[in-house]
Amino acid sequence: MVDIDKSVESYLDEIDNSYSSKFGISISQFLRHPEQYTDNKEELLPKINSLVSYINDYFDKIMTSLSDEKNRFDSIVESIDTQTKTIMSKIGEYAEKNNIPIIFPNSINVSNNIREDIIIDKYDESIDTLLKKLVESSFYIADVSFSYNNYSIGNWFFSTDKRAYILAFNIPKSPVIDVENARAYLLSLVDNAKMVLSR
Repeated sequence: MVDIDKSVESYLDEIDNSYSSKFGISISQFLRHPEQYTDNKEELLPKINSLVSYINDYFDKIMTSLSDEKNRFDSIVESIDTQTKTIMSKIGEYAEKNNIPIIFPNSINVSNNIREDIIIDKYDESIDTLLKKLVESSFYIADVSFSYNNYSIGNWFFSTDKRAYILAFNIPKSPVIDVENARAYLLSLVDNAKMVLSR
């Protein structure tokens, strides 16, 4: 059984109501309990691609209705992407000068009582001064930046003697992110169901 994230329940309900008759079974039940449908895999597997297309079309229509907000949000993220590249270049320059390794891990776990988060809106001279100090005092630097629609969102971890510093860009709240996250989440459930059926 798969527990469905509460934030996508309403989207899944709408897709279930509008497409289950064409799919032949309840999409909600299929994604929650794919293991119960293995006897029907010969019938269901060929329909997976059409379900993926329907989910993408469904979310594309929502994104079209959010076009003004998406343009606003993309403009902000594009600026963050440019500044992320500048900071990455500066970190690389300062790390090379001080012989500090930069790694690109999948994730890092650190105790909250030694962690300090520094969330920024923009890169400027004061951040550059901070970068120099953080790099100089680090044992290593982890680049844990992530992507949104081909834009890079800067996120760096500096491991120092006494504290772990996270430097990251502030991502403004937007329904665009909520919709894109819901799309990605539901598509991941479809992938999971396909994997279960393919065993």
